[in-house]
Amino acid sequence: YQPSQKAVIFFADGREDLILSVRYEGNADEFAWVIPVPARPSVEVADPQLFWELADLTRVHVVSGSRGFAPGMGSLEGTGVDVLEEKIVGPYDVAILSAGDPASLTDWLNSNGYSFPESGEKIIEEYIRNGWYFVASKISTGKEASGLAEGTIEPLLLSFKTDRIVYPLRITSV
Repeated sequence: YQPSQKAVIFFADGREDLILSVRYEGNADEFAWVIPVPARPSVEVADPQLFWELADLTRVHVVSGSRGFAPGMGSLEGTGVDVLEEKIVGPYDVAILSAGDPASLTDWLNSNGYSFPESGEKIIEEYIRNGWYFVASKISTGKEASGLAEGTIEPLLLSFKTDRIVYPLRITSV
């Protein structure tokens, strides 16, 4: 379960850096996260300090007595899914994917430990129709993630080409 998500977007000269930070509840080995992007991205971890500094800069200061509020490479034959890259990024196992249809992508995700409900197929259908890529991430079960409990983990930085600012909000509802 993902009770919260924070994002910072930097956009210039046809390139977007999307920095996402999530909080999760549940077993770390059951957490997975799928992020659609309009072009093949590079994926890294980002320094969580960015979100702490932004929180400090945007904090509402309450004056006493006031009532202010704080705000595997290549195509997989017959699957309809291309695995463009697989790697470990900080505490995450990451796969960068493209897909030909929602059912194939859902099947691949679930077969590879990236839990994704069939009910989400309608949402990813438009992303697929528009030729978007998918960044599937889950907490690595290797030594990088040993000792992780539920909470907030390192943000992911996805960098990709785009002619406009994008934020894949619809998939968050899944």
